[in-house]
Formats: sequence, structure tokens, C-alpha cells
Amino acid sequence: MTKDRCPSCGALVGPDAEWCGQCFASLRRPEPGPEAPRPERTPIAATGKPAPGWPCPVCEHRNTLEADVCGVCGTPFSRLLQEGEPRPVVEPRRALARSLLFPGLGHAALGRGIEGLTRAMLFAWTFGIAVLLLLIDTRGPTTALLVLSGTAAVVSYAGSAFEAYAIAGGGRPLVSPTALLWGTAALVGVSALLLGMAVVSAPRR
Repeated sequence: MTKDRCPSCGALVGPDAEWCGQCFASLRRPEPGPEAPRPERTPIAATGKPAPGWPCPVCEHRNTLEADVCGVCGTPFSRLLQEGEPRPVVEPRRALARSLLFPGLGHAALGRGIEGLTRAMLFAWTFGIAVLLLLIDTRGPTTALLVLSGTAAVVSYAGSAFEAYAIAGGGRPLVSPTALLWGTAALVGVSALLLGMAVVSAPRR
């Protein structure tokens, strides 16, 4: 006859014993009850909440958790874990006044030095070319370059002032730093091409 051991004291007990003869502990095994229902997991898409991700500290683009770098500007995920210096707090009117004085100064006052420098260079380039073309005879390619440069200078001046005012008030940038850099590079390239065409065609007049 097979005997078991008491789970309390380890004494030998019979297979049908209900009590231990040494420590009088109960040997009755609890009957298995109904299994509690497991909570069903609700998919994230069904809850209406956005999928988890991490915001880029540079361009503020929201990336998925699997992404190691930002899909827009290429900033690594580790940059998000770095404690950055707090940006200065500037009143919206003060930021607007500095940007109206010269594009980029308002962004520099808000701690966005690279954006401020890019906007300053963009305005200086477009405004300088527009003034230069106004002082000379504008025909052919120079007319198109004058219109392009003048329009870009006005947009850069007004857009920089409006964006500086919005950022100082807690808003988001109108143009991401990456888009601003690429747009500036494209504009400089087109204007340089038109200026070169104007120089080449000048002796033929």
C-alpha cells in the first residue's frame, strides 16, 4: 500500500487519511473551483488612443517605439534621454520686436540659435540680391530673380516675426528646422543659377 507524507510535518500517512496522526493537520485537498476569466486585451487601435511612440526633441515628430532615429530629421533616440538646458522665457512682444529688427534675432532670444542663424542668412541673401538687381537693369533672367528674391525676402521677414511671436506664446514652429534648411539651400541654389544665367547673357545685349 502506497503511503504519502504530510505536507506539514513530513510524517507518513495513508492515501485516504484526512488528518495527520502526528501534527493533526488536515490532509483534505481543496476541490478545484471554476477558473477565473482572464481579462481580454483590447487592441490599442480599438481604444481610440494613439499608438505609443517618442517625440523627437529637435523637430517634434512623433516616431514609433521601434525607431532608433527620427524618421524626419534623423535625430537619435538617445538625444531624448539627455537633459537639455531650459530655454529662456521671452515675452511674445519682445520676441516679435527683435525679429522685426532683423529676422532671426527673435529665434536667437528664444534659445533657437541655429534656426535664427538660418533665417538671418536667408533674409540677408534674398534681400541683398533684390536690392542689387534694383540698382541694375533687369531683363530676362534677372527679372525672374528679382521677383523670386523680393518675394522670398518679404516672406522670410514676415514669417520669422510671426513664428517668433507664436513660439514665445507657447505655440509650435511653423516650419521645422529640417524643412527650413532644405528650403534655404534650394532657394540659394536657384537664385545662384539665375544670377549665373544673367551674367552669361549680359555681354550679348
